[in-house]
Amino acid sequence: MTFFLHGLGHFHPENEVTNAFLETLDIGTTEAWIMERVGIRSRRTTLPLDYIRTTRNREGWTARGGDGARTGGGPRRRRRHGHRRLVRDGYRDAGRGL
Repeated sequence: MTFFLHGLGHFHPENEVTNAFLETLDIGTTEAWIMERVGIRSRRTTLPLDYIRTTRNREGWTARGGDGARTGGGPRRRRRHGHRRLVRDGYRDAGRGL
């Protein structure tokens, strides 16, 4: 068996979203609840924190015609939806890796 490693990379976004930050957004969660349920203290994002603070990251759902709530539908439906968005945005090889 032959294995080729063609690249290795790392990216660490500057913006850190802590549980305390999420609690200040008044979205119905607390720092303690997040730690108890998922055990995550913080996560990194490329989005500006002011954007998250202003929109509470809802624009992505409402821009696609949703009501701001996740509708689910299972992994196959989400994969199909993701593929359509990539094709719509002009990515030729949108089917690769999906």
